[in-house]
Amino acid sequence: MSSAIKLSAEFVDLARGEGRVMGRSIAGQVEHWARLGRAVERAPGFAYERIHAALSAQTPIDDLTADEQAVALAKLEDYLEHLPRNRDARFFAKLRVAGAPVHGVIEGDRGRRREATTRRSAHKAARRRG
Repeated sequence: MSSAIKLSAEFVDLARGEGRVMGRSIAGQVEHWARLGRAVERAPGFAYERIHAALSAQTPIDDLTADEQAVALAKLEDYLEHLPRNRDARFFAKLRVAGAPVHGVIEGDRGRRREATTRRSAHKAARRRG
């Protein structure tokens, strides 16, 4: 019995390309990758629980083996790539209204990006110091 799942278009394109090379359908390629991932997670010396603990800040990532760190960092990268882009917009807007320094890159009008500055906050701090 089969089940439908949602996959990103990017992942499906990767599976399509690799499946073509390996002589598998898209579904066959995704299933193959899933089986490989499952086998890796169950392999001796590979403790998925340790990766989970590191990702949930219960243990330092430095305590993981090099292979476990690679998996943990890949999972973290994937998580960060899929965060909603406007997720923190209200939070940063409140900071700006309060006059707090905001560092990094922010979205401007019409999607233009610009560097966030702290010039005003630095100026205020200098005035306070006297």
